[in-house]
Amino acid sequence: MDKEAFITGHFKALNVQNSQLLVLKSEEERVSRALLHNEGCIPAGVSGRSEICYFPLDDGGQGVLRICRRGGLIHALLKDRYLFVNRPLREFEVHAQAEEENLPVPPLLGVLWRRKGLAFSGALATRRLEGLDLDSWLSLSERGEEERATRLFAAGSLIRECHDRGLFHADLNVKNIFVEADRLRLLDFDRSRFYPRLGRIRQARNLLRLRRSFHKRGHGEEAFQSLLSGYGNFSFPLWLIVVFYCKNLLSDLFQRKRDHA
Repeated sequence: MDKEAFITGHFKALNVQNSQLLVLKSEEERVSRALLHNEGCIPAGVSGRSEICYFPLDDGGQGVLRICRRGGLIHALLKDRYLFVNRPLREFEVHAQAEEENLPVPPLLGVLWRRKGLAFSGALATRRLEGLDLDSWLSLSERGEEERATRLFAAGSLIRECHDRGLFHADLNVKNIFVEADRLRLLDFDRSRFYPRLGRIRQARNLLRLRRSFHKRGHGEEAFQSLLSGYGNFSFPLWLIVVFYCKNLLSDLFQRKRDHA
């Protein structure tokens, strides 16, 4: 089964006024009302660049509604709009392909998008998971060294599995790795994509971005190396390490200026 067959088989297409939706057939009413009208939604704060709400499902579980927002300085100009590219639908399609290939991702519930001129806006819905993101999980003091090492090794194996399938995660960081009781999953596939083969440079870019998030969140090099042991033997191109170092230095300087403005 390919991605298109997976979507056609599990999701229903709806066109309501100026909104287009794809919703999981088994939860059509709940998901479509949440996407269209925020019905039953309880605000749950902000995650990354997105506003998050929870809403009930017919089977007793909960859905997560993530309203797509722009980040950084461009937010002041465009807010929730994306020029030329239907980012909500594109993310949905990458997520659907990952789910169809049995990669460890949250179950999809639906997507909504609207077009106004050359701009798109929208929201994505997935099933709510029980657990913690890896950042929060590592921050709990009661975690023993062996338990931490086991989870980090598993996280590295998860990333390697996704890379071997050609999945490039555009925002791989410790907040987008989710720890459940018996498994790990990857979250947030905005700007991610599948390639026929993921080359060494894209692998290194993903891992170096993840390494930076380990350091920024205070988990350190030792924790990242534990994860890398689960990923498998990998050497980073020296020139790419230098590029990331310079890029991160400029980013930190810019952030400090913003904080003191």
